[in-house]
Amino acid sequence: MFRIWTAACLGLCACVGSMVRAPREIPRDRVVECTDSMETPTEAAVLGVASLAVALYGATQDPVDSGGVLWIPVAGITGTTLLIGAAEGASQARECRAVKQRAAEIADEERRNAALDRGAAR
Repeated sequence: MFRIWTAACLGLCACVGSMVRAPREIPRDRVVECTDSMETPTEAAVLGVASLAVALYGATQDPVDSGGVLWIPVAGITGTTLLIGAAEGASQARECRAVKQRAAEIADEERRNAALDRGAAR
C-alpha cells in the first residue's frame, strides 16, 4: 500500500513539473498559453501534508517494530518533495495569471487606440 501511495505522490509531483510556464514576453497576438490552474498544486500540497503527517505519526511509534526505519524517511522525503512542487506550481500559476491579465490589458488598450484612430481618420 505504501508503495502505491509513494508512486501516486511522485506522479502528482511530476504533473506539477509539467505545468506550462508563462512566456517571458507577451506574444504579438496577445494570446498567452500557460497553466493558470491551482488544482494540481493544491492537490500536491494536500498530499504533501498528509505524507508528512504519516511520517510524524510513524516517528512517534516504534520504528523498528513497524518497519518505519524504511517508510518514515520515504514518507518525509515524499511529503517535502510534494510541498516544494506545490509551492513552485502555485508560483507558476500566479505568474501565468498575471501575464494573461497584462496581455488582456494590452489588447484592450490596442483596441481603444485603434478605435480612436478610426474616429480621427473620419
